[in-house]
Amino acid sequence: MKKFLMFLFFGLFLFVVSGCTESKKNDLEKFIDLLEEKQNCEMKMEMTVPMLGKVTITAKADGNKGYVGSVLGMGDIYTEEVDGKIYQYYQDLTGKWVKEEIAAEDVESEFDIIDELEADDFDKIEDKKYELKEEKREEYNVESFVITLTDDGAIFEFEMIEEGLHVPVTLTITKIGEVEIQLPKVD
Repeated sequence: MKKFLMFLFFGLFLFVVSGCTESKKNDLEKFIDLLEEKQNCEMKMEMTVPMLGKVTITAKADGNKGYVGSVLGMGDIYTEEVDGKIYQYYQDLTGKWVKEEIAAEDVESEFDIIDELEADDFDKIEDKKYELKEEKREEYNVESFVITLTDDGAIFEFEMIEEGLHVPVTLTITKIGEVEIQLPKVD
C-alpha cells in the first residue's frame, strides 16, 4: 500500500509540475509552438533593398506544400515534399506548369526564420511585444528585431545586415491554420 501511495503521489507530482511548466510559457513561446505545430500560415514580407526599392514577397505554408508569389517578375513558385523528395512547380517560358525535383539544399523553407527563433533570445518590452536581446543580434544577423503579437498572428520588424547593407524588413504572419495550397496541374 505504501508503494502504491508513493507511486500515486509521484504521478500526481509529475502531473502538477508539467502543468505548471506549460502555464509558465509566455505569449511568444506559445506563438512559436503554435506555428511549429500548425506549419500553416500566410506571410507577407516587405523590405527596402538598395537599388531595388521596396520589395514585397508573399509566401504561404500548408504542411508539406509551400508557395512564394512572384518576386521581381520571376513568377509564382510552389513546392511540395513527398517521401523525402522536394518538387518545385513553376511556369516555363510558354506559360506551361513544370514539376521538377530539386535538391533539399536549394530550397529555402517558408519557416526558416521561424525554425531559428528561440523565445529565450527575446525580452518582453511591452504587453505582446518582444525585443531580441542585444547579445543575440549577431547570431541572428540583424541590427534590431522586435516581434509584436497580434490577434491573428504576429509582426516581425527587423533590420537585416547582408554583405554590409542594412535592409529594413517587416514580416507579417497571419491566417495560422487557415491556409490551403492547391498545387498547379502539370500536363
